[in-house]
Amino acid sequence: MSVTNPNKSPVSGVLDSVSDLFGDLLDIFELQIRLGREDAKIAFRSSAIPAMTLIIALSMIIAALPVMGFAVAKLVQEQFKISEWLSHFVVGASMIAIALLLMVVAFHMLKIALRVFKRSTSELSNNIRWLKSVVRRDLTDDADSHRDHAS
Repeated sequence: MSVTNPNKSPVSGVLDSVSDLFGDLLDIFELQIRLGREDAKIAFRSSAIPAMTLIIALSMIIAALPVMGFAVAKLVQEQFKISEWLSHFVVGASMIAIALLLMVVAFHMLKIALRVFKRSTSELSNNIRWLKSVVRRDLTDDADSHRDHAS
């Protein structure tokens, strides 16, 4: 309640507080949206290389499948005689191993790239904590002012 105008009703003081609080909430919401948008831009930029690495790894696995199929066909055809199929099998298995390694690295890089959202999450937590303290303070101040008027 405003001290400068003693004739002001308690209801108008509460309405002013609620109006100020609503304005602050809108400001926080707008800032949170901006922060989230900036974090999304950063995450998108930093995830481009890991995404390309995943595409390469998946392409290698897909390219290795015919080689592996050819190796298995050769294996059956030659009934386990060591020959050409072994080299095909080793090449296909090596490609898959390399692709799996690339995928592990890419997933790790993506995980790191998406950590940027910790900033907006932290700010949201801070804003909610602040908002709770403001609401509690306003409720306490209003209760105190009502007790002062009753005395």
